[in-house]
Amino acid sequence: MKIKNTIRNVVLSGAAALSTVIPAAAAETDFNEVGKQMSIMLQNRHYDRLPFDAKLSEKIFKVYVNELDYGKMFFTQKDIDALEKEYGTRLTDLLLHKESMKPAQAIYNLYRKRVDEQTEFAKRLLTEAKFDFSGNDTIVRSRRDVKEPTDTGWPADKAAANKLWSGMIEDAMLSETLRRSIIEIRAKEQGKENPLKDEKAIGEKLKLRYERVKRAVDGVDNEDVANFFLSAVAKSYGPHTDYF
Repeated sequence: MKIKNTIRNVVLSGAAALSTVIPAAAAETDFNEVGKQMSIMLQNRHYDRLPFDAKLSEKIFKVYVNELDYGKMFFTQKDIDALEKEYGTRLTDLLLHKESMKPAQAIYNLYRKRVDEQTEFAKRLLTEAKFDFSGNDTIVRSRRDVKEPTDTGWPADKAAANKLWSGMIEDAMLSETLRRSIIEIRAKEQGKENPLKDEKAIGEKLKLRYERVKRAVDGVDNEDVANFFLSAVAKSYGPHTDYF
């Protein structure tokens, strides 16, 4: 993956300072040092010469949280406000002082916690709730399609997040119900056996889907977190910088 190469590209850049960061016999990489060296390289070599200041820090923060929760389904606005207050203007300073992994990990750990919580909520709802699809509820399918200038796209708090997830799960249940119904009708019209007759119940299938998301997020290690965060730093300069 592209983001998995961010650190490796820094290491392979030939910067002499990195020779002390990752000696041949080292068991682990000091990602705080890598973050510092990457920051120095960007300041000295990038065409735009962006000031490494609080404004850039705020941009890095926004890119990082948006890359983690691109569907805006897990963090709440309350989470974002608290994280931004703690780290929003400090990330560039922490990068240069070899302390960038602290905020990177803290933000990711909260993201992981929210994913775990919402996955359990989804599984519980799929077990206990009864869906009859008789209401006139609507949902915004893409949380990235923000229409109001004051709406960031994240649910305001835990209660709003649960309401959002309730709507998403009902929508997923309805979509799968319709899909199966159409396939069954077409099979009958063609005189064929229903190819979905042995599929898991819809609720069980959706539980597995959410569980896969949870496992993927829980399976991330320190190197992955460093890659995600340093990729956000590069993307704050532009998509071409992230590719480089």
